Amino acid sequence: MIDITRTLLNSYAGAYSNMLFDSEAERLATYRRFTAMYEKDADEVLKILKLFYLDRPFSADTLKRMPLVYDDIIEKILQRKTAGLIAKPPSIELIAEATGEGAGFDITPVLEELNLFVVLQDALLRSEFYNIVILQPVYRDGAIQVDVITPDECSVRTGEDYLKIAAISVARVNADGELYTSRWTETEHSIVDANGEDIPPPDNPQMVNPYGRLPFVVFRNRNGRDFWGEPNWSLYYEQLSYLMSKNDALFGEYFQKFPILYGVNFPLADKQKLGPGDYLEATNLQNNLAQPRLEVLNFQTDWENIRANQRARLEQFYINQGLPASSFATDRQSLSGDAKAMDEKELEESRDRKRASIVRMITELLDTARTVWNYHKDNERIPEDGFKFRVQLNVQNDRISPSELKALREMQITYGIADPITFIMQDLDLTQDEAIAHYQKIQTRMQKIQQQAKKPSLLDFLNRKQEPEDAR
Repeated sequence: MIDITRTLLNSYAGAYSNMLFDSEAERLATYRRFTAMYEKDADEVLKILKLFYLDRPFSADTLKRMPLVYDDIIEKILQRKTAGLIAKPPSIELIAEATGEGAGFDITPVLEELNLFVVLQDALLRSEFYNIVILQPVYRDGAIQVDVITPDECSVRTGEDYLKIAAISVARVNADGELYTSRWTETEHSIVDANGEDIPPPDNPQMVNPYGRLPFVVFRNRNGRDFWGEPNWSLYYEQLSYLMSKNDALFGEYFQKFPILYGVNFPLADKQKLGPGDYLEATNLQNNLAQPRLEVLNFQTDWENIRANQRARLEQFYINQGLPASSFATDRQSLSGDAKAMDEKELEESRDRKRASIVRMITELLDTARTVWNYHKDNERIPEDGFKFRVQLNVQNDRISPSELKALREMQITYGIADPITFIMQDLDLTQDEAIAHYQKIQTRMQKIQQQAKKPSLLDFLNRKQEPEDAR
């Protein structure tokens, strides 16, 4: 009985292992197609298009003859959905955990070396499409950089919490153009070569994780049933649908330009093709039949209605993506001012829900980057014990009128939410220390202006000199 049980368990284990392997291979293949879409790899996208529409309903011969053109709609939609979330570099300060006061450490050179603002914008766009990206601070060429890793570039093993990484393998390319895998756990770091063997990384013969933590930060758009969640399938399929709709319409237009001819009492060879300048001679005609002539087969295609359907379908897709219909509309009169304002209000509420998760991600990324930074740059250490990062997104106030902004800031001051230093940080993109110095300069300048206002002006002096002459 024990042998039977062991055999059964081994069978299940083997089947489960094969299923995981097949599932992971399919996952990687799926995300590679997403990457082809995101990176605008036209050749790969058109291959995907042909494979997807083969026998649905287009035959292989039709797809082979159909001239295909590429037109991307993904970038505009992603830009529209993420617009305003990280429109300006966030305000970042290192503060003491106990008091909340500034640590007196200039974080600006660190942020510039990380190229943080560009990295955040890239990660935000990609997460809207892939649903998840992984950020890794790495030491490369004497500097700390942040890599944005997409799901087709790595494999992840999770622990009890399926949303957290327990082990990760990342595909890399060395200086010789050879592919290898960088494997990480909380305690180990190794390189897997092309033969599948673990070898020590440079300067790490013990294959130990030098950071004591996984140097990876997950940026996830929304949670799913597994670690990866679901990518934006709607946008993926809409890109395919849009391309095929456009190419099929072009294919049809070509046939309209070169019509099909048929003869009435006219001898034409089977499948005979005619071109400009061809000469035809009607011979051996039967006089008792109709007058010999050539007719054109008119398809009577309603192109206006076809294009209207395409516009309506794409406009509905924008709405389904949580975007206002005005994002797609090219007619300024297509929506009323109230409708546009309502659409923008709904979009802004959606963005507000994302800002909290963005702040958490930035804070975690900075904390992880600090660990990597301090390990490799001991002479330029960022204070760690008892210090944390305070992150504030600088939201653009373009949609707020001056009167509304004034009322908002007066309310913030009344309830102790903000002060003039806070507003200077937001408006001028300064750190707290820089904002305080800027505020002090303004106060000093205002005092000088007030003192000068008390002194007689040049005009007063001239008027006084003029008085005796007037008296005379």
